[in-house]
Amino acid sequence: MNTDNITEQTQENDLEEGAVEFLEGIIEKMGFDAFVSEVRYSDDGRDISVEIEGPDSGRLIGRQGQTLDALQLLLSRTVDSAGERRRRVSVDVEGYRQRRDRELEKIAAEMAKEAVEYGRTVHMDPMTARERRIVHICLRDSGEVQTESAGTGEDRHVCIIPL
Repeated sequence: MNTDNITEQTQENDLEEGAVEFLEGIIEKMGFDAFVSEVRYSDDGRDISVEIEGPDSGRLIGRQGQTLDALQLLLSRTVDSAGERRRRVSVDVEGYRQRRDRELEKIAAEMAKEAVEYGRTVHMDPMTARERRIVHICLRDSGEVQTESAGTGEDRHVCIIPL
């Protein structure tokens, strides 16, 4: 019997229980009727995905996902301080992030087409680092455009440059 695997599994269970309690406590203090419906780990245990559901779950997304991003940051900091190794944490509410990713990919493709058609750089609206990354990945193999981030702070955005 491998006691290392048992110890690691016990630590993950403790971490999961603590993360769920912490997140549900914050949700309750915010006055929302929602709960953690699922916690998933990647095969290597470095990524943790948390899904939230409930009657008020839509309100937890906030304006342009800002409340969701804040919850994710809080949970990430809590998990990192409790564990021995750094983990990537993702918090989602009823598939919002996946829908937003598809929307960003669609917008990026349309704006890339516009950049090529008119032969000029197109500036996207400001977005979070995570959203900028989605756009960069979506267009990196285009062959017709390149992308770069510009601006600072809340004004940081992606520029789509025709080749």
